[in-house]
Amino acid sequence: ELVDVRAYKLTEEHCKHFVDIFDVDRNGVITKAEFTNLVRFMIIVGFTQTEEGLQLTEDVEIAKGKDAVDDLLTILEQDRKSVQKIISLLPDDIFKELTSDAFVKSCHEKFVALDVETDGVLKPHELHTVVVELSEASPYAVTEEQCQRFTKIFDVRGDGVLHPDEFLDFARFLCVMSYLHTPEGKEASKDALTIMNDNRKIEDLITQMSNDRQCLKDIIPHLPDWLREDLISES
Repeated sequence: ELVDVRAYKLTEEHCKHFVDIFDVDRNGVITKAEFTNLVRFMIIVGFTQTEEGLQLTEDVEIAKGKDAVDDLLTILEQDRKSVQKIISLLPDDIFKELTSDAFVKSCHEKFVALDVETDGVLKPHELHTVVVELSEASPYAVTEEQCQRFTKIFDVRGDGVLHPDEFLDFARFLCVMSYLHTPEGKEASKDALTIMNDNRKIEDLITQMSNDRQCLKDIIPHLPDWLREDLISES
C-alpha cells in the first residue's frame, strides 16, 4: 500500500529492512509503541505530499540553505584573513598558475559576464549567482544581506562593490582553498594548513571571548550582593 506495487514484488528481505527502520528495541519485531511512531511517520510523509506540505518542505530547505550560506561566509571571513600568510608556502607551480596571464584573463572574462550593469564593478546583487554556486544552496535561500556580507569580505577599498583586482583576489583565494583541500595540497602544504587552522582557533577564541564578555555584563546585576560589590570595587 505504501509504495503501490504488486505483492509478489515485495520480498522477505524488503520486509525485514522495513521492520529494522522502526525497530528501536532491536528485537526483530515492531512493538505497539514503535508502530505508533511508524504511523506518525507515515502521516507526516503523507502531509508532505500535499500542496501545503510541499510548501512547508520548500520553506525548510530554504531555511537550511540560508544556514549553509551563513556557515560558508563565516569560513570565508576567517580564511580570507589568513590566506595571505600562506601564499609563499605554496608549491611554485601553484603560485605561477595563480599569477599567470591566462589565469588573469579567465578571471576578467568571468568578471565581465557577472557585470550585467556594465559599470566596471560588481555590486552585491550581481554576486548572487557566485554565492549560490559556492554554498550549493537554493537561489531563494541567498539573501541580499548575505551578498553584501560576501562582498565585504573581499572589498579591500571598502566602497561596497568589487573591482576587477578585488575579484581577481577572490578568485585566487578560492583556488588556494580548493588546492589545500586536495590530497596533494594537504601533503605539500602542511605548514600552510597549520597556519590556517591556528588562525581559525584564534578567531574562534576572540569571538567566544567577545560573546562571553557581553554575557557577563548581563549577569553581573543578578549576582549576590557580596560578589557583585567585590567585582566592581576598586580595592
